[in-house]
Amino acid sequence: SSHSDNIHLHNYIENLNFLKDSNKDVFCVHGDSKSTTTLASELVQKKYNSVAPETGEVYRV
Repeated sequence: SSHSDNIHLHNYIENLNFLKDSNKDVFCVHGDSKSTTTLASELVQKKYNSVAPETGEVYRV
Protein backbone atom coordinates (compact mmCIF):
# COMPACT_ATOMS: atom_id res chain seq x y z
CA SER A 1 0.00 0.00 0.00
CA SER A 2 1.10 3.59 -0.39
CA HIS A 3 0.19 4.30 3.23
CA SER A 4 3.11 5.70 5.22
CA ASP A 5 2.63 3.08 7.96
CA ASN A 6 2.79 0.14 5.54
CA ILE A 7 6.02 -1.24 7.02
CA HIS A 8 4.51 -1.02 10.51
CA LEU A 9 1.42 -2.94 9.38
CA HIS A 10 3.60 -5.67 7.89
CA ASN A 11 5.73 -5.87 11.05
CA TYR A 12 2.64 -6.01 13.26
CA ILE A 13 1.08 -8.85 11.27
CA GLU A 14 4.34 -10.79 11.06
CA ASN A 15 4.68 -10.61 14.86
CA LEU A 16 1.22 -12.06 15.57
CA ASN A 17 2.21 -15.48 16.85
CA PHE A 18 -1.19 -17.13 16.34
CA LEU A 19 -0.94 -16.56 12.58
CA LYS A 20 2.35 -18.45 12.30
CA ASP A 21 0.94 -21.78 13.46
CA SER A 22 -2.53 -21.70 12.00
CA ASN A 23 -4.63 -21.04 8.94
CA LYS A 24 -6.09 -17.81 10.31
CA ASP A 25 -7.25 -15.28 7.76
CA VAL A 26 -6.27 -11.61 7.58
CA PHE A 27 -9.05 -9.26 6.51
CA CYS A 28 -7.85 -5.85 5.32
CA VAL A 29 -10.85 -3.60 5.88
CA HIS A 30 -9.65 -0.15 6.99
CA GLY A 31 -8.69 2.31 4.28
CA ASP A 32 -9.50 3.04 0.69
CA SER A 33 -10.05 0.16 -1.71
CA LYS A 34 -6.69 0.50 -3.45
CA SER A 35 -4.74 0.49 -0.16
CA THR A 36 -6.56 -2.47 1.35
CA THR A 37 -6.33 -4.49 -1.87
CA THR A 38 -2.61 -3.75 -2.18
CA LEU A 39 -1.94 -4.72 1.44
CA ALA A 40 -3.92 -7.96 1.05
CA SER A 41 -1.95 -8.81 -2.12
CA GLU A 42 1.36 -8.12 -0.39
CA LEU A 43 0.35 -10.42 2.47
CA VAL A 44 -0.69 -13.18 0.06
CA GLN A 45 2.80 -12.97 -1.47
CA LYS A 46 4.14 -13.56 2.05
CA LYS A 47 1.95 -16.71 2.31
CA TYR A 48 -0.81 -15.28 4.49
CA ASN A 49 -4.49 -16.01 3.81
CA SER A 50 -5.44 -12.40 3.19
CA VAL A 51 -8.34 -10.65 1.51
CA ALA A 52 -9.70 -7.12 1.14
CA PRO A 53 -13.44 -7.81 1.07
CA GLU A 54 -15.80 -5.52 -0.78
CA THR A 55 -18.85 -4.04 0.89
CA GLY A 56 -21.51 -6.71 1.25
CA GLU A 57 -19.21 -9.71 0.86
CA VAL A 58 -19.80 -12.40 3.45
CA TYR A 59 -17.13 -14.70 4.90
CA ARG A 60 -17.68 -17.54 7.30
CA VAL A 61 -15.17 -17.46 10.16
